Amino acid sequence: KARAERQLCKALAQETKILRERAKAIVSSLPAERIAGVGKLVGMTPIRYRKWLMSQAHWNTNLIIRAYGEAA
Repeated sequence: KARAERQLCKALAQETKILRERAKAIVSSLPAERIAGVGKLVGMTPIRYRKWLMSQAHWNTNLIIRAYGEAA
């Protein structure tokens, strides 16, 4: 039973790693104009907003993937 749990944990960790990489790639591919526009709406500088998005890509990957999708 312990072996099965370890394998499951390893699989989940690998899936999380892949999702984080995907979310960070989405944020990296966002155009500067879009970052500046949305950043202005939420009261952040473009640099600060991109940094916040990268943090969300790490900790809240589904938010980034749902909000910006693959076609960012």
